[in-house]
Amino acid sequence: MANYIIDHTIPLHTKNILAGIGKICDTYKDNPVWVTPKSWRPYLKYPNGKANRLAEEVLSGIVFNYRTADIKDKDGVIVGWAKYFEGDLLQKTHKQLMKEHDCTLIQLTDTLEFLEKRGCIKRHLRHDIKLGNVLFIEPVIQTLEKFTPPIDGSNLSNTYTIVFDNREDN
Repeated sequence: MANYIIDHTIPLHTKNILAGIGKICDTYKDNPVWVTPKSWRPYLKYPNGKANRLAEEVLSGIVFNYRTADIKDKDGVIVGWAKYFEGDLLQKTHKQLMKEHDCTLIQLTDTLEFLEKRGCIKRHLRHDIKLGNVLFIEPVIQTLEKFTPPIDGSNLSNTYTIVFDNREDN
């Protein structure tokens, strides 16, 4: 389990974020693909009414990174959970995000500002002596819960877009 941080090392604020994301994504916890709810589209539109697909993709990637992994003992019993990143919040550089989402710095900066203005994320810049200003991204659970429908496994074809290998299947 090299890339996991076991739950007793996770700060309370981060545990609350992880629990909120877990509630939103619970049905898909063991699914290797991430599901972007179509219900996000009305909230992530440009002023002209067109969907901001890059904002959907970036927000989906942030939520994906905040999902947890179950830690099981040798008998397969869940004994705790872990997160996929170090620290209390997800740390990403602009360069990493640009590469992940195949966009320019201006597009990415505009998208992060767009998501922050809509209350979907909070950006934290922390100063590091070696790295300078480091970007940490925090999803706002209260906002995500407002525009994410309950996941009960019913009528998924009308509610979700499955994203896998940068291709969409409806």
